[in-house]
Formats: sequence, structure tokens, C-alpha cells
Amino acid sequence: MKATLHGSMRKDYEDWFVPAHRVFTKAWIEVIAPIITEIAYEKDGFVYSKWDDTTKWYVHTETSFLSKVASLNPQKDFAYIINPKWTLGVSGAAELAFLLSQHKNIFALNEITDPPLPMPDNYVYSPQELVTYIKNKWGLPKTDGINTEIAEMLRETFYRLPAVGAIVVDENSLEKKEPEICLLQTGSWWGKYTILWWTQLPGETDHGRLIKEFQDQLWINKFLQGNIIAKFPELLNGYREFTDYVCYAKPIYKANQVRLPVSEAIRQSLFIEPNAMETIKKFSHVA
Repeated sequence: MKATLHGSMRKDYEDWFVPAHRVFTKAWIEVIAPIITEIAYEKDGFVYSKWDDTTKWYVHTETSFLSKVASLNPQKDFAYIINPKWTLGVSGAAELAFLLSQHKNIFALNEITDPPLPMPDNYVYSPQELVTYIKNKWGLPKTDGINTEIAEMLRETFYRLPAVGAIVVDENSLEKKEPEICLLQTGSWWGKYTILWWTQLPGETDHGRLIKEFQDQLWINKFLQGNIIAKFPELLNGYREFTDYVCYAKPIYKANQVRLPVSEAIRQSLFIEPNAMETIKKFSHVA
């Protein structure tokens, strides 16, 4: 029997991934991904183990991980989702949609309430509860899988979701002739900079997700709805629809962030992710 573990290794590695891995392997369940070993490297919120090739773009690592997920035998293997706070990040949500679309056996630490995807019944077990069931019943708990039509829809869903971008204006620069916007270095687009953005999940509000992104990416724990000072109309730029905001806040400086006046950001377009650049140009007309 084989298993894969899913969730935020950056946040829950020591407290949840390592113990779950220990419980499963002790019960002779082979955890084929991720490899549980010493964390060697972290960049742009993505964690690499000492066995990962840190010279490669994180997408290579994620693709390798998904190939192992795809190899799970739906008759006897399973995926286990570690969600101590009941929610998943964007990459975790994408993995969940992939698992559902492939009709894999899915179990989770807690009920999955975010993202609001159609989950099978009887899927919530702690690692020890799941192992105990397997030992006593000589097999996995029976779950009612989702129907084929929904599974097929999920194959395409994440390619159709709109992306939402926010221009974050540094409050400390509001009195300057040209306020500065916050740009974050990405793990994609060859390390180019981008604005605050996220994929809009079904049933998720713009404001609710915006608050999460402020907390995760800019380390801002107190974000008021009044900080949203403008909303752009939808932008069709040939890649994805963007619903865009202008916000002001006091981001905490981190190594992967820069502050630039809008005009300077436009001049540095070679170093900025193309979709973010479109939003910045649009903002320049109302700034």
C-alpha cells in the first residue's frame, strides 16, 4: 500500500508531516511523496528538502510530485491531506482537484471547508485512526466518490478560474510625489517580480482571499476593508481575466520585496511578470 501527503510543508512540516509519515511507515505503508527529510531550502514560500534539486524551478518539483500522485492505485493506495486549520492553499487546492479528477482515494485530517470542492463521504481520519481501520478491516475505509461528470469538470476548472491582482501602495510613501507600490519576487517567470495576486476559488470572495494574501505574502495581520481604495474593471489581457484592486498598507520589508514608484516600475518592465505589468500600467492611468 502506498500513500502521498498533501498540505503546507512550509507551515506544518515538523508538527504534522513528520508525525504522519512516521505513523504510516510504521504500519508498512510506503509514503512515496514527499520525501520526509531535512528541510534544506525555502524560496518564495516553497520548501525544498535536501534531496530536491534547488537549482530547478519549483514547478519541476511540483510536477514530479504530481507524477507520483498519478501513480497511486485507486484500488489500494491513498492520498492523505494535512489540513490542521481546515483550509488549503492554492497549490494544495490544485492538488486536491487533481486527486478528485483522477478518482483517487482521499482522506484528510479535518473536514475540508476551503476550497469548497465536492468531497466524498467518510474521508476524515487522523493518521492513527486510518492505520487502525486498515489493520482491523484489511483495507481502506469505503468512501462515496464523486461522479464522473464532476470529475471531468474538475480537470478543467483550475484553468478557467480568474486571477485577482492587487496593487499595494506603501502607506509610508503616500505623502511622496509618487507613492511606491510593493512588488514581490516570484518563483515563476524566471524570478520576475509581480503584484499581490491569487487564483479565485469557487465560493470565495475577493475580500476574503485578499486578507489571506496580505497575511501570507506581506505579513500583515490587520487588514481593514477600508484599505481597499479602488477597484478596477475586469481586464482581458489574453492570458486570464484579472479583477484588480488598489490597496494601501504598511508591508513588512522582506528580502524578496521591492518598493518602486509606478513610473519606475513601468521602466523596469523586463523584470516584472507580464500580467502584473498590465495591471501596473492600468493603475498608472488613475494614480
